[in-house]
Amino acid sequence: MLARVVGDTVSRVRPQVWQTRDQFPSLRPVELHVWLLQIDRSQEDLLRSALSPDELERAAQFMYPEHRTDFVVCRGALRVLLAHYAGTDPARVPISYSENGKPFLDHRSFSVKFNVSHSREYALFAFSLGSDVGVDTEWRDADVFDAGLLKHCLHDTVLKTSHSLSPDQKAPLFFEFGTR
Repeated sequence: MLARVVGDTVSRVRPQVWQTRDQFPSLRPVELHVWLLQIDRSQEDLLRSALSPDELERAAQFMYPEHRTDFVVCRGALRVLLAHYAGTDPARVPISYSENGKPFLDHRSFSVKFNVSHSREYALFAFSLGSDVGVDTEWRDADVFDAGLLKHCLHDTVLKTSHSLSPDQKAPLFFEFGTR
């Protein structure tokens, strides 16, 4: 399922949902498009053809086949979405990388900004014209929660609140505030 959120202010957000590719909307200057993708590993071969040689090399470096497949599907889906917005073929989307490794669209005449996050079986993509965007998705798994994460990720005010909570209440606190 792909979903988009459009809004010209944070207080006026109108969610809309599309299920098929032929319903792709245009990206306008005051809009933010956010797409949620449930990773379908059966699409790997189809989406692999959209990847650049450096992306294929990066995919080959994953130790586990399922991680390699997830990368191919996520990066291929990103290229399909960017190609739609840029009006080009997915394999021809010019993706470059900043010094810290963040991908960006290297196209002088088109100012789409994007961000990607994925966790387990979901990927989240955000797109905007001209404005930097960021998204984050985390799998909520209390079994991997470590109380040390609270100190590392939370503001001091929230951290103080956590001291009065029982251990089983700390994981939900982390997932709520750590992803904000």
